[in-house]
Amino acid sequence: HTEELLRCLRPRLAPGELFEYPHGWVRSLRAKWKQHTAPPSAARPVPRRWKLPGPRRLAINLCRPFGHALLWAYDRSVLRSGRFDLYHEPNFIPIRCGIPTVATIHDLSILRQPDWHPPNRVAWFTSNLPRALEQSIHFFTVSEHARREMIDLLGIPGDRITCTYNGVRDDLGPLTGTEIAPVLQRLDLRPGYLLHGATIEPRKNLLR
Repeated sequence: HTEELLRCLRPRLAPGELFEYPHGWVRSLRAKWKQHTAPPSAARPVPRRWKLPGPRRLAINLCRPFGHALLWAYDRSVLRSGRFDLYHEPNFIPIRCGIPTVATIHDLSILRQPDWHPPNRVAWFTSNLPRALEQSIHFFTVSEHARREMIDLLGIPGDRITCTYNGVRDDLGPLTGTEIAPVLQRLDLRPGYLLHGATIEPRKNLLR
C-alpha cells in the first residue's frame, strides 16, 4: 500500500516536496530488528525446550526499551514542527509530533475482534489510538465499511474521513492461458488454486 502510494506521488510532486521516512540506516535497522525479533511462524516453528529465554532472546528483551527510546528520539528530531507542512501515516498510528497529520485506517478489527490479533499488538494499539485520533486532523480509509466503522465505533465525524479505495497498477491484468501454463506447470498447480498474499490469522477468514 505504502510503496504504491509513494510510486504514484513521486512524479506528481516537485523535488523536495516529498520526504520518505524511515530512510537510510533507520530503514535498514528496523528491517533487521523485525527479522531478529519476529515470532516463530507455522512455517518456521521453534521448539520450546527450555523455560528460560535463550541468550539472543534475552539480549533482545534487554535492548528493546533502549532501542524504542532511541528511535522515538530520532523520530521526534526528524518530524519536528516547522520542517514539514503535512505528515501522512499510512498505517494507523502516527508518530507523535506537532505536524498536521493525516492517517490511513485500514480496518478496526483490532477493536471489534481483539482475540484475532496478538495480545502485544492489541495492547499497543489501544494505548496509542486515543492519541492518534487526537493528533490527526483527517483520516483515510480503504473501504466504505471501514469509514462507517470509524463513525459508529469511534464517533469521528464523517467529514473528517475520506474513503480512498486501493487501486490497481496499469501493468496488472489478466494473462492468457498460453502465458499462464508454463508457470502453473513449474509450480505444480492445477486450475482452482488460491493464492493468498497476506498473513495467516483468523481475521483473514481463509476457511470461508
